[in-house]
Amino acid sequence: MMTNNENNKAGWKRPAPGSPLFWFSLLGLVLFLAAFAFWEPAETVGARLRDAFLITLAIVAAAALGRLFVRWVRRPGNLKRFLFGLAVVITLVAAICIEENIRGWLAWKRFQREAAAQGISLEPQSVIPPSVPDEENFAMAPIFKDLRLMLDPEWVANPAGHPRPTGQLARVEFRPRAKKRENFGRDWQTGKRANLAAWQKAYREDPDFPSPPQPGSPAEDVLFALSKFDPVVNGLREAARRPQSRFPVHYEQGFDAPMSHLRPLRTLVSLLSLRATAELAAGQSEQALADTLLILRITESLRSEPFLISHLVRLAMLENALAPVWEGWVDHRWNEEQLAALEEALGKLDFPADCRLAFHGELVFSELYVDAEVRPRPFISLMLRGWVYQNKAALGRLYLESLLPIIDAKARVISPAAARKAQEIRRRICTPRRPWNFMAAMLAPPLETSLMRFAFGQAHADLARAAIALERFRLARGSYPESLDAVAPEFLKKPPHDIVNGGPLKYRRVGDRFLLYSVGWNETDDGGTISVSGKGALQLDQGDWVWPLPSSESGKPARPGVD
Repeated sequence: MMTNNENNKAGWKRPAPGSPLFWFSLLGLVLFLAAFAFWEPAETVGARLRDAFLITLAIVAAAALGRLFVRWVRRPGNLKRFLFGLAVVITLVAAICIEENIRGWLAWKRFQREAAAQGISLEPQSVIPPSVPDEENFAMAPIFKDLRLMLDPEWVANPAGHPRPTGQLARVEFRPRAKKRENFGRDWQTGKRANLAAWQKAYREDPDFPSPPQPGSPAEDVLFALSKFDPVVNGLREAARRPQSRFPVHYEQGFDAPMSHLRPLRTLVSLLSLRATAELAAGQSEQALADTLLILRITESLRSEPFLISHLVRLAMLENALAPVWEGWVDHRWNEEQLAALEEALGKLDFPADCRLAFHGELVFSELYVDAEVRPRPFISLMLRGWVYQNKAALGRLYLESLLPIIDAKARVISPAAARKAQEIRRRICTPRRPWNFMAAMLAPPLETSLMRFAFGQAHADLARAAIALERFRLARGSYPESLDAVAPEFLKKPPHDIVNGGPLKYRRVGDRFLLYSVGWNETDDGGTISVSGKGALQLDQGDWVWPLPSSESGKPARPGVD
């Protein structure tokens, strides 16, 4: 009778050198060690062991199957069977590719005809802004030398090999260390005043900013600290005299074009917003007006750019511009002439039209992106071109059927119900993901969220214009009117309507102030109540969109009847 040890020896034999088992074992060991040593994506030892084992198993299995296939082919008659089967498979694959290519080409041509019928061009020149003479170009002013350098693709690809930005904009950082994460200019939406005392304290504690020997008022000390940026502001004022604007974006690169100018411009706008607010508090309303108008000029400098990101940045800039407008309204700091100048500047904003331009540009450059991704891949370009055409057609239908029709630029209405319908169309076109629609799903922007932000921006611009007209009425008559229509035509040619539903804005007197609001994205009149998250951020998809009353001393968002 055999013992367990003898039984084990009889059931297993060490692979002899030269046998297939020996070589597969050696190959597996080498692959495992190599994968464990050089496989970088895994972060932990356990994950690296797992990945190394799976990689080794896959390669050894492929080698084993390859060896079995070679042995099978060597048998009499199997080579002919294999070649015949291979020919059949190639024929079927070729037939399927031809059929898909024809179907995709027809779908693409059908979409092109539909787009042409609606007057929508797919040529890049239809959305790329025209050239502007340098002497008339806001973006070609000396102050923007650094931004033009940062837009150079060669500089972006290899900044170390090119001159570093050394101009004034390269050193603009207006936030003191204690407020690096402060997003200035947005709290006004919930009725909160700017806390200039906190900014004063932060500036006085930061040695990078100048401070007077003895503390003054918060507004005075903030302006003293920001005086280090006076040359930058003067350079911006000089640039603002140029009537047109076109930054040297390399549009021929599509979505790969560097957009490095957006962040510095956003920082400049936040700086100017803080300056204007402090100037109002210091009684310098004329200087505050100049800085606020300069913010709006910078905002408009990006208007011709056919990228969604550019207009989302513009919407953020608008909120910075409205912060001092609101602060001046709260304290009745603006006079008649200043209010008229603000209304004129805000009246030039047209975000529904800009929304159409942004989405038209996204469509054009998305189609170019699909072609650019396929061009270096000959197999896909030749064999699977039909799926490429179908992705382009799916992407085109998404814009043609949903985004562009729901933006009524003439009526200046962006309907939430239509936006939800657009989201449903996207879901129908892009899900489930398949080879013929996955690029469309990848490139399509978040429709409802993007449209909501455009509507919110235009709503706030319209609310600001109406509030300015009401303030001008108060200065002339001594009190606010009982109806918003009373401001027309003396102080406003026609009161703006609600961007959400096309109806009149909601207005009523509240003590010695007024409540003015849009019904918001939920299309429900919530009585002028805003919705705020637990962190204090305004929730755009809930509550009304309000020209807010100042917050109560408790710090809660303003409610109707509370001053």
